Amino acid sequence: MQLWVMRLGRLARLLIVLDLAAVRRRWRGLRHAVPQELPETLKPVRIGRTVRLDTIAQASGCAGNGRIPRLLIVVPGLERDGAPLSACDLARQWQAARDWDVTLASPRDGPVAADLAKGAVSVEIDRIWQSPSWSPAAHGAGVAAIRDRIAAIGPDVILVMTLDMFAVIEAAAAAGVRTVWNIREGEPWRQRLADRHEAVAAHALGCFAAADSVVFVSQATAQVWQAFCGPDTSVHVIRNAPRAPAGQPPACARAKLRADLGLPEQGYVALCVGTLSQRKGQIDLIEAVRRLRRAGVSDMTGALVGGNGLTPVERAQWTLLAGEAVVMPGQVAEPACWYAAADVLVCSSRAEGIPRVSHEAALSGVPIITTPVGGIAEILADGESALFYPPGDVDVLAQRLLQVRADSGLARRLAAGARAAMERAGTFEAMAQSYEAVLRAVLWPRPVAGRPEGDGAQQVPVAV
Repeated sequence: MQLWVMRLGRLARLLIVLDLAAVRRRWRGLRHAVPQELPETLKPVRIGRTVRLDTIAQASGCAGNGRIPRLLIVVPGLERDGAPLSACDLARQWQAARDWDVTLASPRDGPVAADLAKGAVSVEIDRIWQSPSWSPAAHGAGVAAIRDRIAAIGPDVILVMTLDMFAVIEAAAAAGVRTVWNIREGEPWRQRLADRHEAVAAHALGCFAAADSVVFVSQATAQVWQAFCGPDTSVHVIRNAPRAPAGQPPACARAKLRADLGLPEQGYVALCVGTLSQRKGQIDLIEAVRRLRRAGVSDMTGALVGGNGLTPVERAQWTLLAGEAVVMPGQVAEPACWYAAADVLVCSSRAEGIPRVSHEAALSGVPIITTPVGGIAEILADGESALFYPPGDVDVLAQRLLQVRADSGLARRLAAGARAAMERAGTFEAMAQSYEAVLRAVLWPRPVAGRPEGDGAQQVPVAV
C-alpha cells in the first residue's frame, strides 16, 4: 500500500507542474506495468564537482595520522532486498574490522536496520535522502538539503547504492565529497528513468560523469549505462556475492520443516525469493503451477517469499490466482529454511543485474530455473548450471519444472554446476576487498600520466 500511495503521489505532483508528457508515461506505466520510454534525444546535464581543500586535507590526514576514514553508505531502503542486504554485509564487515567508520543512511526504515545495529553500524533514517523527482525545482531543493546533510556528517567518501539514489551523487559533488556509485539496474535507461520529469532524468544521467567511480554488478549492466560515464570516472565490474553459506539448514526432518513453513509435507516445491513485483515476474510461477495442477500434477506447490512491491489491485489478483497452489508468506528474516525446504528455485525476473537469490540457492544446493536476463547468463549456463526459459513464457517454465522434477540426476547436476559457477564468480570476501580497493583509490587517488595530481582521474584494477 505504501508503494502504491507513493506512485499516485508522483503522478499527482507531475500534474501540478503540468509535465503532461511525464504524466502520460507514468499513467501508462502504471496501467500496463511496462514503463513508457523517455525520448532518445534526452541529453545528460553536466554536473560540476566542487573541490574542497579541507576535504582533501581530511582524507590525506586519515593516512597520515592513523585515523579511520569515515564512510557513508546510502541505500534506497532497508527492506530485505538485494541492495540493502549487500550494503549491510559490507558495512558490518568493514565496521567489525575497523577498516572504516561506517554510517548507513536511508530514506526508509526496515528490518535490515536491526542487522546493522547488531554490527555496531550507525544508521540514519530520514526522508531527506530521497530527493523528489517530479519537478526540477523540487529536485534542486532536495539536492541542496542532501548536500547540507552530507556536510554535517562529514564523510571522507560515500558509497551510493542503486540508480535511484542519484541525487546523493549530485549533492556530494556540490559538497566536494568523493563518491563511488554502485549501479545494479539492467533495464534500458529510457525505460528505467521514465517515471521522472525529463529534466530530472537528465540530471540522473549526468551523475555518471559526476561520480568519481562507478561500479556495475555485471557486464550487461555496464553496457546499459557506461556510455554516460565521464573521462574522469573510473569504471569497474564487481559481481554480487552474498555471505556463504546463505544460512545453516535446520537440523530437523524435511517434512517437519515444511509443515512449520506452511508447505505440504510431501510433493514438489518450486520457490521464488524476492520482492513481489512485475519486474521480478513471479506471476510466471503462479501461472505455471496452476497449469501443471490442471494437467494432473497435483503435488506441485509454489512458494513466493518476499516483500510486497505490487499495487493493491495487483496483489489481490496474484493472491486470487495463487489460491492453494502457491503460498505467499511475505518477507522473511532468513531464507535458509525455505531453500532447505524447496526442490527448485525459479528466478523469473524480466531485468536483473546479478540476482542475489541465485547465488544463495546455488550455495544452498538447490537447482535453478531462471530467465537469462542481465548478468545471469554471464555466470550460469543453460543445461549445465541452470535451465533457462524466456521471460513470461509460462509454457516453457512449466516444461522446465517437469523436467527437473522427473530427473533427480539432472537436478543434482544442475545444483552442483550452479555452486561451481557461483564459486568461480567470486566470494563475498573477494567482493568486499574489491569494493574497498575502489573506495581507497577514490579517497587517495594516484596521479595519472599526463594529468595533474588530485583531479580524480584513475583506473584501479579490480577482481571481477
